[in-house]
Amino acid sequence: MKPKLLLAVASPLTIDAFLITHLKYLSEQFDITVMFPNLNNEWQAFIEKHPALSSLGFVNLPIRRKPSLFSDLACLLTMARLVRGLAPQVMLTVTPKAGLLGSLSAWLNGVPVRVHIFTGQVWATRTGFVRFALKALDRLIATITTAPLADSQSQIDFLESQRIAPKGRIRCIHQGSISGVDSQRFSPSAVNLLPVRQKHGVPEADILFVFVGRLTRDKGIGELLQAFEQVNQQFAACSLLVVGPDEENMEQSAAPHPKVRFVGKTSQPEAYMAAADVFVLPSYREGFGTVVIEAAACGTPTVATNIYGLSDAVVDGETGLLVPVRDQNKLAEALLFLAANPEKRTLMGEAARQRALVQFSQHAVSTFLVNYLVAQP
Repeated sequence: MKPKLLLAVASPLTIDAFLITHLKYLSEQFDITVMFPNLNNEWQAFIEKHPALSSLGFVNLPIRRKPSLFSDLACLLTMARLVRGLAPQVMLTVTPKAGLLGSLSAWLNGVPVRVHIFTGQVWATRTGFVRFALKALDRLIATITTAPLADSQSQIDFLESQRIAPKGRIRCIHQGSISGVDSQRFSPSAVNLLPVRQKHGVPEADILFVFVGRLTRDKGIGELLQAFEQVNQQFAACSLLVVGPDEENMEQSAAPHPKVRFVGKTSQPEAYMAAADVFVLPSYREGFGTVVIEAAACGTPTVATNIYGLSDAVVDGETGLLVPVRDQNKLAEALLFLAANPEKRTLMGEAARQRALVQFSQHAVSTFLVNYLVAQP
C-alpha cells in the first residue's frame, strides 16, 4: 500500500505552471490528494488535459492568496480537520500561504514528514513591520517543517543570512528550479507554433525583446518599459512584447508606445520565447526564475536583474547578462549591447540552451523530488 501524500497550494496556477510532471512522477510512489481553491473547476480541466492525474484525490480548499485574518483562521481549521481525516504520511506545500497553513495543520496533526518548497520571499522587497511579520512566518514554516526545500542555492544563502533557518537545514532541489524545463516543449522549434511577429505586427528585421510572466511592479515592468524607450531612441529597429496576465493594470498606466505590445496571458509561452532575440526579466525578487531556463532551452539569451534566484538561472556574460535591480539605465545598456551584437546573442543563446538541457531537465528535477520524499524517515 502506497504512503499517502497531501499537496497543498494556494492557486491552481502553481499546479499548472510547475507541478504537473511532479504529480505524475510522485503518483508512482504515493497515494496523492491535491488541495487548492477550485474556483473555476480547474481540477477537471487538469484531468482532461492530463488523464494520468485522474487517479489522484482532490479537495477544494477555501484559501485566499492575500492576507485575511478571519478567512485564514477558518482555512486553518478546515485544513487541520482535512489533514486529520486524510492522515497522510507526507505533507507537501508550495506558495507562502499554503506553506504556513498547511505546515501548521500537518504539525498539529503529527504528520511525520512535512516539506515546504520556498520559491521566493514576498518580504524581500518590504520594509518595517510588514517585513518583520512576514519573515517571522517564514521562520515558523522553516521550524515546523521536517525537510524544507528551496528552488535555488542563492535563495538558501539568503534565507540563512536572514536567520530564517540554520545553515544546512534547507536543501536545494537538484541544481535549482522548482520544476526544471521540458526540453521537448521549450526548444528553438517552438517558434513554428505561432507566427508571433506576424500576429503582433513586429517587423522581421526588428530585434525582438520579450518578457513573459505576471505583470506586476515587482517584476520590474516599469523599469523595462523605461529602458526599452531608451533603447528604441538609439536603436530604432527593435520591438518589445510583454506577455502575461496584467495583475496590477500595468498596461493602463503605461504610456503608449508604437513598438510595445501587451499580449496578455498565453498558453504558448514557448512560442514567444523562441521567437525572441532576447528574453528580459528585470524582477525585484525571484526564487529561481524558471522562465529564464525555459527561454534558455529555446536558445534565447536573457537579460535579468542580479538578485538571488536569477543569479542561479543566468551565468553572467555566458548565457545572458545580469544588471543591478531597479536600474533602468543599466538595463537599457545591456539590451542595447545585445541588440547591436548578433554574434554575442547567438553564442549566449547556444550556451544557455546547452546549460538548460544538461543542468535543469524536468526528468532530473522530478526524480530528485521523488527520491527526496521517499528517503524521508
